[in-house]
Amino acid sequence: MKTIKFPYMGFEISWYFHDSEATEYPQYIIDRTANKKVYVDLEQLLLLLSKHQLLFPTYVIDEPSRRIEIQGKTIQQSICNLKELILQKEISVEILRIGGYGFVLDDNKEMVLQNDLIVVDSFRFFERAFCISINTSIWLPIRFEYQNDYDWQVNLAKNNSVRLENCLKEIKEVLAINVTPAEDELDRENPIWQKGFKLYVNPEILLREYRNNPPSSAFDLQEFLIDEQSNKPKP
Repeated sequence: MKTIKFPYMGFEISWYFHDSEATEYPQYIIDRTANKKVYVDLEQLLLLLSKHQLLFPTYVIDEPSRRIEIQGKTIQQSICNLKELILQKEISVEILRIGGYGFVLDDNKEMVLQNDLIVVDSFRFFERAFCISINTSIWLPIRFEYQNDYDWQVNLAKNNSVRLENCLKEIKEVLAINVTPAEDELDRENPIWQKGFKLYVNPEILLREYRNNPPSSAFDLQEFLIDEQSNKPKP
């Protein structure tokens, strides 16, 4: 299996999953016993991430300076080991990060391994909440790399963006949980914009690069442009 280190884009993008109807598990506050829903969410989440081949967990971080390796040759064994660590209160209150490895479909649609392709951040035991974060730009037609020029990667985006969207959508549906940004919300905070589970390059950057340094292969610009008008409030 080939491994490629896709570059860090200089910032992270996250989706915050949360349940406003169950903000606290009172039993946890009393005796530090995690609600059974924590284990259900954890298992479903990791099974879905592995189903889409975006995250196979190998470690957790529960304190800024402590990393715990997860034991298991299969995803089910890894989940059982992680649940056991929580039951034994080796991990408590919150998992700061669940990381591991995932697979990217390269330009030839061959699987290549990437460490921490996707990570789960701030998985909490006292409320139903966690984040899913990415820090590479393989999902987009332009590569973002910290302190470097942009490069085109149209096929990489086509091969992988839908995998990310489908996975995040299924997590929301299976766990029956809210997500921020919401599916009809446009977040313009970073050079990469979020609308629900879809990612877009800031149109100013995309159009500038298209004019100044167009991709060598066939490229439908409209496929990657977001319709901002649909996100403006009605008068």
